[in-house]
Amino acid sequence: MDPVRLYAQCHCKKQTFHVDVPKSSLPLVNETCHCDDDRHITGLLAGDFAILPPETQVFDEDRIPNGLSRYMKPGGRVRWYFCQTCGAHIVQSAPKEDGGTKWLMSLGTLYPLELPDGTKTTQLQRHSFVKYGRDLGGLARFLPDGVPRYADGTSTEAITDRDVATKEEEEAIRQAAEARTLPLRCHCGHVQLDVHRPSSSPVPEAFKGAVVGDSWLWNFCLCHSCRTTSGFDASCYFFAPYTHITGSSSSSHPTDGLSTYSSYPGRRRHFCPTCGACVFFDRADRGDLCDVFLGLVDVPLAALFSSWIRPAKKMSFWAYAKNKELAQTLAKGFCPDEDLSLTQATAKASADYDGALVI
Repeated sequence: MDPVRLYAQCHCKKQTFHVDVPKSSLPLVNETCHCDDDRHITGLLAGDFAILPPETQVFDEDRIPNGLSRYMKPGGRVRWYFCQTCGAHIVQSAPKEDGGTKWLMSLGTLYPLELPDGTKTTQLQRHSFVKYGRDLGGLARFLPDGVPRYADGTSTEAITDRDVATKEEEEAIRQAAEARTLPLRCHCGHVQLDVHRPSSSPVPEAFKGAVVGDSWLWNFCLCHSCRTTSGFDASCYFFAPYTHITGSSSSSHPTDGLSTYSSYPGRRRHFCPTCGACVFFDRADRGDLCDVFLGLVDVPLAALFSSWIRPAKKMSFWAYAKNKELAQTLAKGFCPDEDLSLTQATAKASADYDGALVI
């Protein structure tokens, strides 16, 4: 049987890889990881990956392609590769016990999701490192997909959403909810920032839509730009003015020291140059208002969801999602009252959207 060629491509198109896999291996196992490492390395609530068949090699790791950065945590085994230009996490590798290498492709950069004959190239089979008591399930709580949840990466016994926090976790959640600052940290520690409550200083009238009481508004975005600059299908962020974000130096701007990529004229994406974590997105027409990526938050997510942020009423750019199945599932968990039926105008705009693979 002829092999199937799969591609991974970032937003700037400077990193494009392909592998040939047996059609009999499809659909590939898709695992969504909700661990703290994934959150702080990606800047998102979780990372979703397609696990490539054994013996597959994306590239020679002794000769890393130009423009691609590798990140490993101290003492770690997993290797993360991201584009130095646009920041997209594209592939991941880890040594196997038998001496080989396990390769994974980030789903947001993977093409195609379905073959012309209708065969799916991936299938979500597992949510790993889901801890309901500490973080209310992270991204998993917004995905009523029926896929089993596990407390770590090797468990074979699924958990339920009835798990509760320990006393220590409850105390940490209480303290974080009552705090006046919210710490933002990327995995490597290059990003060390704090977000302040809306009431800490005046919020410009033009930005009042980002404020709900003394909390910030948050949302998901499924557009092509967010997907291919992060590497994952569902970006998540909250809105805040840069004036409410501080670092170690009062004279520095929150974006100082970050890599910056213009995904479109007047639109900038800022990411950590060391670990590749998404940090901010801003637009020239919004002034100081920025999107702050949720995975950077360094407190229990239960405190974040209950006190620091409030959900928007609908997802951004859901009609432009490459993974339509994910968009429908996410809508059920995040904004169940939103009408996701496509109008004729929206359907045409979605069809014309620039989100295709370029070879």
